[in-house]
Amino acid sequence: MSLTPLGMSAREDHRFLLLCDHAGRLIPKPLGSLGVSPADLARHIADDIGALGVSRRVSEQHDAELIYQRYSRLVVDCNRPPHNPTAFVTMTDGTTIAGNLDLTVPGCCHAPV
Repeated sequence: MSLTPLGMSAREDHRFLLLCDHAGRLIPKPLGSLGVSPADLARHIADDIGALGVSRRVSEQHDAELIYQRYSRLVVDCNRPPHNPTAFVTMTDGTTIAGNLDLTVPGCCHAPV
């Protein structure tokens, strides 16, 4: 399995581009589990359940290039700028994301993982 943050279809000659921001639930190993239980990581808080499957089907049906985010939105909500307070959540749907509690914008954007 590739650990690059983005996934793409193999061809490059598509007529359309389709993006799926909350497709994955991977967390880079250096971040551990972000302090979130396996049960919570299987919930909708980690990704948009079913979004990647729907996006793949639409991509196939409409000959669209699909680019999707492999990492969980608990790591970063990639459709928000880093300075947005909701880009790195500390609480979602009643679950504390302990690994994000002490993040600062410079720290989250420049710390190598």
